[in-house]
Amino acid sequence: MPMRREHKLKNLHYFYLSSNALIDSCPVPKSHIHKKTQGSHVLTIDATSAMKLSEYLKKSKIHMEYHHAEKMIHCIGKQLQMLENQDLGIPLFNLDDITVFFIRRSSSARARSSTADTGTDDTDDTDDTDDTDDTDTDDTGDTDDDHKKQNIVYDERYDIYFAITNDDKIQPFSGTLDEHKSASTENKLKFQQLVIQAPLHIETAAYKKNKAFISPEIDAFMKTKKIPYNIHFKSGYYSFGLLCIYCLLTTKQVSFPSPTQHIQNELATVLDTIINTKIYWFLMRVLILNPSERRYICV
Repeated sequence: MPMRREHKLKNLHYFYLSSNALIDSCPVPKSHIHKKTQGSHVLTIDATSAMKLSEYLKKSKIHMEYHHAEKMIHCIGKQLQMLENQDLGIPLFNLDDITVFFIRRSSSARARSSTADTGTDDTDDTDDTDDTDDTDTDDTGDTDDDHKKQNIVYDERYDIYFAITNDDKIQPFSGTLDEHKSASTENKLKFQQLVIQAPLHIETAAYKKNKAFISPEIDAFMKTKKIPYNIHFKSGYYSFGLLCIYCLLTTKQVSFPSPTQHIQNELATVLDTIINTKIYWFLMRVLILNPSERRYICV
């Protein structure tokens, strides 16, 4: 796997990946994504600012705002779905797997936002998939350097997007696509497994530094210390759910729910501040103990 590097030139941010899977699934608007050449494996994003999720949390100082968390769930969900359509999955997340992008809104988009209902709408990011550029800067008298005068995390002049930019943990499904399609219902479980073919470098020091979020399936894998190893593809749903809890509750001493039959009761206690919200029910769905019953749905 080639070494991944990142560098900046004005507003361009470059990510060197081992395949095009994450480039094709990136939820940033297409007008802000560039490829140098076909098959170059370079994700180039035009954004005013880009930072790792861990840096975003430091800048937010309190915790991730609810509407940002909902946007992150939608963005990462789109990527996971597109990866799964290519027989790929991610069994484990940590904070630095995700990059946060801030893209300047046009004055017309800011005007629409200021007059719109403040409630979050499931279709608020429909521009992510079209080729029109709703984020072009027009002549408002501001410059892109203005975001330095205040914390860009709270600057309403910018739209926020989240994207997986670390492909180290992408793993293939077992079996071929044709085998998946032809498998009988009782045999489909066999093809819901990701094949871990190399160590994921999950160590105590790395866990503390990068905040890796461990699903019950990853915990079992760590205990076996054997590869290749098959793991349910929805392990990543559970891991991402724990990451979301961490982002939402970074000001609290959070004891993450243990993987027991009573996990839903534990979650209700931990998530009392967002109970019965969209994100609350999303977390209830992805943090089910049985991986085959998990659903990545936020409505």
